[in-house]
Amino acid sequence: QQQQQQQQQQYQPSSNTTTVTTGQPQPSGWNKNRRDVCKALLLLTTFFLLGHQPLGATATSAASIFCMKEGTLWSTKNLKWMMLSGISFGTSLISIILQRGYEGVDEERAYGVSFFMWFMSKSLQTFWGVILGMFLFSAFTSPQAAASAAATSSTSTTTNYPRATATVY
Repeated sequence: QQQQQQQQQQYQPSSNTTTVTTGQPQPSGWNKNRRDVCKALLLLTTFFLLGHQPLGATATSAASIFCMKEGTLWSTKNLKWMMLSGISFGTSLISIILQRGYEGVDEERAYGVSFFMWFMSKSLQTFWGVILGMFLFSAFTSPQAAASAAATSSTSTTTNYPRATATVY
């Protein structure tokens, strides 16, 4: 009976820790670190999209998906960044397909189709690059981001020493 209880406890995450598929508790701040890596990868994705490099955008958005899949799935913060990563991946993949289609179509015979594919590819990259950039700008300039950056910098430079107490007789 104790083994059954231990197995049930192993599969039930506690409220203050995060678990992944291994069932091992993760340290606090682990999901935040994942989100920060995802934000950096999505920032690269934004630069690739605005620079009209859909292959690089596809690679970095796929990397951000793989980074976020290791975190807690039902966390609303993680879900937001996972959705942005998925949309970025889909956008850059569709953009690659349209660009390849544009390169494969004979412009003399199907100028309208060729122009449409080129225009849609570039428009999709620019539109989603700007939208994603606004999300990232908001995330990097929010008061929570400033407070968390201040908290991390103060904890890394401050050393807490135990107080010495003296008893006076």
